[in-house]
Amino acid sequence: MATLHIAAVRPGRILFGLALLLALVWQARAHEGESHGVAGISASQHYEPRAEAAAGPVELTAIAKAGALWLFVVHRADNSPWPNLAIEIESVGKEGIRAENVAPGVYRAKAEWLEHAGKFPLTFTLQGAGIEELLSANLTISESASQSMFSGALSATAWWVLGGIIVLAGIVAAGWFARRRRA
Repeated sequence: MATLHIAAVRPGRILFGLALLLALVWQARAHEGESHGVAGISASQHYEPRAEAAAGPVELTAIAKAGALWLFVVHRADNSPWPNLAIEIESVGKEGIRAENVAPGVYRAKAEWLEHAGKFPLTFTLQGAGIEELLSANLTISESASQSMFSGALSATAWWVLGGIIVLAGIVAAGWFARRRRA
């Protein structure tokens, strides 16, 4: 019967085995759009805090994300985007801000005060393209939502950086061991 001596196992093979194991485990981790064993989010819950308002021919959805308020403005009749509007946003005790048009029907307003948890009664003034509307909505940002608005993207990036470092370390170690073996 052959016995396995620890000295007979080459360090390069151990590192290769560990890198392979890490790659397999990495693929099994839950990521965006998947849940491994935990109950999913119900349809009434959203990742980012949002508010909706509608009046007359216009419908507006506001989503708070990373210190900005993203506005999606559409025609209620056919759900087509409403471009080229001048939109002002006001909230109690906050300075009014203007939203910039970034795409047809999509607007973005920088609002650092949305980085903190709280209840924000919002008033939207929409003008242009044959419309003058005043819409109101309430935006509630929970403590957990205000923290996750910034940690989600960072943690995904951190995973990619960590994976790249591990793969690079594995390649360097394999090259070092191969060179050492030849010498």
